[in-house]
Amino acid sequence: MLVTTPIAYLSLFRIFNALFAGLACAAGFIISKHSLDTTVCLYSLAFICSVAFANAHNDCSDYKIDCINRPSRPLPSGKISYKAALFAACFSFLLSILLGFCVSIYAAMFFACIGFCSFIYNKFLKGMPLVGNIAVALLTSSPFIVSNLPQLIFFSFMLTLARELVKDIEDIKGDSSLGIKTLPLVCGVKLSLALVFICQALCLLALAFWKPIALFAVAPFIALSVYLALKKRWRHSQTLLKISMAIGLLCYFF
Repeated sequence: MLVTTPIAYLSLFRIFNALFAGLACAAGFIISKHSLDTTVCLYSLAFICSVAFANAHNDCSDYKIDCINRPSRPLPSGKISYKAALFAACFSFLLSILLGFCVSIYAAMFFACIGFCSFIYNKFLKGMPLVGNIAVALLTSSPFIVSNLPQLIFFSFMLTLARELVKDIEDIKGDSSLGIKTLPLVCGVKLSLALVFICQALCLLALAFWKPIALFAVAPFIALSVYLALKKRWRHSQTLLKISMAIGLLCYFF
């Protein structure tokens, strides 16, 4: 009999990514001089649930791929059943809409739209070269849409696009075996890496224009991410890009 632990569900939801989305939403409101009230808390909780849904549904959709690329994930490792993971995903999706509805009908529609876009990505766009990467980058930038911060939208979009491309390079073996046409498979690793470096350069140029203090704080981490990518240490390169995003966001408080 399969006994599922809470830790397995937290891993399914990629809870740290989900929490980061909620914190990013709250930070966006604070940076835009909005008071930390009930509305901000509801938005942040809704984003946590929305990202939890996207990640759980992604694991359900990518079960066969993860058996090759990430066998330690909850589904391929047998820590969670497919049915339980799908139920957890649906529950998170409905909860995000409910939390949005507590703010307004428009907020509920916004989170329903995000959930629908996540579903479309997981089922149909993931295997489309670059299109799927752009879709993920847009979804990751969505916490800053509600607080209307174009600088942070661009910053998070570019870094996420770079990270998703590095992730595709890392997953090239599993994607190839299942016939998924990601950019590295269609255009090659070198061209994909070139696009990663362009995204990182554009990100740094934007910071130089909008927030010079963030440029000096983020640049060393992006440079190290580039170095690790050139050394084919894909997972570590992705981690450095996540850290870059967190540090860049913190710099906007100053």
